[in-house]
Amino acid sequence: MKNAIILHGGPSKEEYYDPDAPSMSNAHWIPWLQGQLLKHDIPTATPEVPQSFDRNWQVWNKEVERFEIGPETILIGHSTGAGFFIKYLSIHKHVNVNKVILVAPWLDPDHEHTKNFFDDFS
Repeated sequence: MKNAIILHGGPSKEEYYDPDAPSMSNAHWIPWLQGQLLKHDIPTATPEVPQSFDRNWQVWNKEVERFEIGPETILIGHSTGAGFFIKYLSIHKHVNVNKVILVAPWLDPDHEHTKNFFDDFS
């Protein structure tokens, strides 16, 4: 099934809880892109990772795995979401997708901010 998943980045704790800021899945260019894909008959999910400021791999992985990922899937990741898809596809070598689009990928090679996210990934 042709589909897309747009995964947001990891905000600061202050941004995550800011009552005046949109949720991460509704921030920046994500709603616009989702609308464009939907207008081209591509069902598009924009998962909202709970407490995404914490950058816990298991939480992000659980959220993404709720969605179908197959040979016709387009994966779009922004910042930490882009880094997530790099690690996810590296771990799940059997998963084939149509396209992977990475917007400003963030990997944190020194593991300063992502001890539970990229600590076992190089």
